[in-house]
Amino acid sequence: MRDAVILAVLGMGTVMILLYVINLMILVLGKVFGPKQTKKTENPKQGGAASSPAAAAPAQAAAPTEDEAIVAVLAAAVAAYLNTSPDRVRLVVRPIQTSAAWAQAGRLEQN
Repeated sequence: MRDAVILAVLGMGTVMILLYVINLMILVLGKVFGPKQTKKTENPKQGGAASSPAAAAPAQAAAPTEDEAIVAVLAAAVAAYLNTSPDRVRLVVRPIQTSAAWAQAGRLEQN
């Protein structure tokens, strides 16, 4: 009985140590071969003021994109449903697609 417990502990310990080593290897490989960090270059038109948030604000204040318009409509719809102000709607999260498109189409056909 004692030998079985020792064997089980050694086996589980070996597996845990090897899993930890594999985890470290994945982390190191992720750092070595992962996406490279790009440095932001200064915009010559702004004269080196690209790092200030005030200089970047006019560029970001362009016309809203289609996604932003959709988010605004969704926020208004949620606010109307909840009888609150649209200012109180802070986050709209798209549902995660958990199945393939063909599976969803099959479910729609059955309904």
